[in-house]
Amino acid sequence: IPFFEALKILADRAGVELTNSQKNKEDTRLISLLKDATLHFEKNIHNSPEAKQYLMERGLTEETIKTFHIGYAKNEWRDLFITLTALGYQPEESVDAGMAIEAKDESGKTKGWYDRFRGRIMFPIRNVSGATVGYSGRIMPSLVDPTVAQGKYVNTPETPLYHKSKILFGYDTAKKSMSESRSVVVVEGQMDLCMSYQAGVHNTVAVSGTAFTDEHIHLIKRFCDKVILSFDTDTAGQNALKKTGLLCLLGGLDVYVVGDIGTKDPADLIRENPTLWLTAIEKKKHIVVALTDAVMAAHTDERIRGQKIVSDVLPFIRAMQSPIDRNHFI
Repeated sequence: IPFFEALKILADRAGVELTNSQKNKEDTRLISLLKDATLHFEKNIHNSPEAKQYLMERGLTEETIKTFHIGYAKNEWRDLFITLTALGYQPEESVDAGMAIEAKDESGKTKGWYDRFRGRIMFPIRNVSGATVGYSGRIMPSLVDPTVAQGKYVNTPETPLYHKSKILFGYDTAKKSMSESRSVVVVEGQMDLCMSYQAGVHNTVAVSGTAFTDEHIHLIKRFCDKVILSFDTDTAGQNALKKTGLLCLLGGLDVYVVGDIGTKDPADLIRENPTLWLTAIEKKKHIVVALTDAVMAAHTDERIRGQKIVSDVLPFIRAMQSPIDRNHFI
């Protein structure tokens, strides 16, 4: 991990304050606030049979829920805000941490504050040292209102602590296994990651609805050089897979695609039969092979096959850093 990150971890362990700078004090306060928010959400889920039942129906065990500190934000306007205020946090701190929204009247005067996350299963997003820096909240199915525009997932906005281009969901739990196996499995959603971890694939991370970035590649390259991608089978998912694969190749990583798992996402597949997921990872194909196979299966005309290979596959070969690899695939 980076030098300053190592300093922070060791300072925390030793109970030493690194610097008296205002920025560091503010960050420490926000990390403390989010830690208390996570504890509150975890308490909520144990008192909400409906939320607990939803997670169990999705296939999660008590142990996995505990490992990822999954919680529940009540379907109330100020449940968390009142709790954090009672613990001594200022309203502005709740806003800065991305947990509260400030309500204003027409003149711009503050009317009050309310919770950003309401009626949602809460997945804490943690940094490399395991401190919560943000959340992804999944709305409870029973609270979906088709007449109102509401995202299935709501994520913490950019804050002083949370920068989505620099965070991979599950990275803190995956890094040890990534280092040991020299590989990482990248999935799309939080539930996919939790279920993959539960199935024994501990070197799994999730992009959590954000585009893959160079920063993500730097995070991966600290521990491994092989990426195994598993994205949704719909058009959007496959387009995201190609963009991510290309970026990883340009970043010097070896890129594979998980074997065919049909139309199910990893979470549903694992709930039915974890062995199928382990087999799919075992049957991974290099992305160039997978793309070539797709072209050959979709077209029988040799000329069209050649055209599609040029347009769909050659850019990925061109992106490879190793000339030996490029020659092999050509």
